[in-house]
Amino acid sequence: MGTLQQDGKTFHLLPWTALGRAPGATIRLDDPRVSGAHAVLSWSEAWQIQDLGSRNGTFHNGQRLEAGQRPALSVGDRLRFGAEGPELVLTDDSAPVAMALPAGGGAPVLAAQGLLSLPNALSPVAQVFEDQERWFFESEGGTLRPVQSGDWVTVAGGRFQLSLPAAWVSTREGDQRLQLGLCTLVFGVSPDEEHVDLHLQQGPQRLELPHRAHHYTLLTLARSRLRDRAAGVAAGEEGWEDPERLARRLGLSTNAFFVQLCRARAQLAEAGVEGASGLIERRAGGKLRLAATELRLDRGEAAPLATR
Repeated sequence: MGTLQQDGKTFHLLPWTALGRAPGATIRLDDPRVSGAHAVLSWSEAWQIQDLGSRNGTFHNGQRLEAGQRPALSVGDRLRFGAEGPELVLTDDSAPVAMALPAGGGAPVLAAQGLLSLPNALSPVAQVFEDQERWFFESEGGTLRPVQSGDWVTVAGGRFQLSLPAAWVSTREGDQRLQLGLCTLVFGVSPDEEHVDLHLQQGPQRLELPHRAHHYTLLTLARSRLRDRAAGVAAGEEGWEDPERLARRLGLSTNAFFVQLCRARAQLAEAGVEGASGLIERRAGGKLRLAATELRLDRGEAAPLATR
């Protein structure tokens, strides 16, 4: 995602980033040569900068911007606010990503592959993700609601303000990363079911995932789809489960069950899998199912191996 640096300090760019001396500026530059609302950086297929009628001007690589001028930026470009004012350097010119800004300041929490895990990626208990060009917040306990950029959410006692791009940036042409919708999920199950391996297969590409407790939860959801499939249930109806009942079967609280789903999505996103946020489907009434349709169970598994 886009970043600026000044004297070793890094600033992460929002899709619309205001720079200036005013307390409400996204990046506050506390210098008397800087106007309250000095300039704005925005994303439109590339980062662009525009002066906001500042008294001392905005300079791009040493050239003062004219009124209305919005040059595209690239890595290494120097931005100065006032002829002798503070200078910042663009160190990353990639597209903006979803992020959560902690109340009271501090480092933002950044999304991976379009999935924003809160309060952080290491201990996710809630997530923000995009589905059909809308953003949703799945809170602790599994409640799902639509959100938009600027909304505040509370997770694990902390408050975060969301910064969400207008739409998720599509994969570049020729990008060879795995895409969840094209992958087969392959579960390796020990005879005593004490250990579940999971890897993703997309053509010749294979991604081994480190063992995690949530693999058994995904295995249970995969079995539901495969058993319904073997029984001839229509594709649109196979595999739906009531989360509270399923949590009890797994010996988990409902909250712990949804935390495991958060961690499953986060593991895929961190591994670079496109579409990780769509791992679980939900429908009216609260039921959910594993979204993946290409499934295989190996090594001692007795459940049907039918695929569609």
